[in-house]
Amino acid sequence: MKTQTQTQKAKKNETKAVTAPTKAIPFFIALKAMIEAEKGMAMVRAFIARAAQHHGQRGTTFPRPHTEAARAAVTEKDVREYLVRISKGEGKAVAGSTKGQAIFDLLMIGADLPKDKRIAK
Repeated sequence: MKTQTQTQKAKKNETKAVTAPTKAIPFFIALKAMIEAEKGMAMVRAFIARAAQHHGQRGTTFPRPHTEAARAAVTEKDVREYLVRISKGEGKAVAGSTKGQAIFDLLMIGADLPKDKRIAK
């Protein structure tokens, strides 16, 4: 049988668990999970897998310095546009653009997007 002190401690611990702040999932980690889960993203998954393999063989370190300015300018609208382009078979064009490379870098490091760069919901 629990004593009153044990019961009070248990209630206190329950309260801590409920009130503990939750950490938001960074934008690109959530995006990667969505790409993996969605049936319609098969072409995007294949593109990312090929790119990751290519960069793995080259020993690329992310984020790449030459994408710094483009990474700072990336918005959620850009990301959506590039995902659509990849899903339409335009992967090479995306991979050849600095903005496409910046988006890939952000995806590889699991970055977040500032609130001012997101589409209002």
